[in-house]
Amino acid sequence: MPDQVAPAFTDSLARRLVNAIALAPGVRSATVCGREGEVAAGSGEADAHKEAALTRFLAHRAEAMTEDGDLRGMGRTVATSHLEQITLSGPTGDSLLMALPGCFAMVSLQRGASATTVASSLRAIAQRYQ
Repeated sequence: MPDQVAPAFTDSLARRLVNAIALAPGVRSATVCGREGEVAAGSGEADAHKEAALTRFLAHRAEAMTEDGDLRGMGRTVATSHLEQITLSGPTGDSLLMALPGCFAMVSLQRGASATTVASSLRAIAQRYQ
């Protein structure tokens, strides 16, 4: 059986994916962007492109830590890992940045929502769009 190739990450795919993510339990708003910044779509955010720029910046910095981290102490641990998700906490609540196939998603969580539970839902949603 030949290897499956993921579909190209297009504006249409980004909109469908972000709409599905926005309906997941525990999600307040969502932004999806391509790994290189070529696509952005948002649901519940005033400026999806601004959110996408922040998402790409954070994701690329996190990925860079796994490539060129200090190899002493904690750096040794992250040097052999890859980005799956980051949970951010702030005065307006928690957010979840996830690396999904072909894209990144930044999801603002509803108060009291579990980042682990939402992340599991997002992975299942992303599988449907591969």
